[in-house]
Amino acid sequence: MFSQINDTITIKDKSYKLLSCPLEQYWRREDNKPPGLGTIFSKLKDKGYIASWKIENSLLYLIDFYGEQADVILTNPYYLLKNRVTIKKLLLTDIFPDTKGNVFAEWYTGQLVIPFSKQTDSSTEFSKSRNEYEITLYVEKGFIIDGNVN
Repeated sequence: MFSQINDTITIKDKSYKLLSCPLEQYWRREDNKPPGLGTIFSKLKDKGYIASWKIENSLLYLIDFYGEQADVILTNPYYLLKNRVTIKKLLLTDIFPDTKGNVFAEWYTGQLVIPFSKQTDSSTEFSKSRNEYEITLYVEKGFIIDGNVN
């Protein structure tokens, strides 16, 4: 198994990996995750996308998105013998068409886990990866409510 490709987060002009997936909460709430993301055809592993985030003035913003969406959800392996699968690239404007610029993550309440050192355990389960040092920021409706971002 391959490791999940992490989202990224920018804090004070410095970019870090982000172990959390805030966009998944949006899609659960809205029940509108694009079908075909994260299929076996995607080079982006299980999620099928990479999101870039930014913290500015203690607010969480989605600033970029790149996804790969298959035109078919594979239920029959013989489909591949007779058909060709097309991968469509999705951008931030495909996910939030009415928004220009950064998207305030008002839907997200939870933790942002940011590793600050190299991974010590390369477990195949995303939730069990371990790092020497991680910082956790607590978010409520897009506002950073606890954790140090100074």
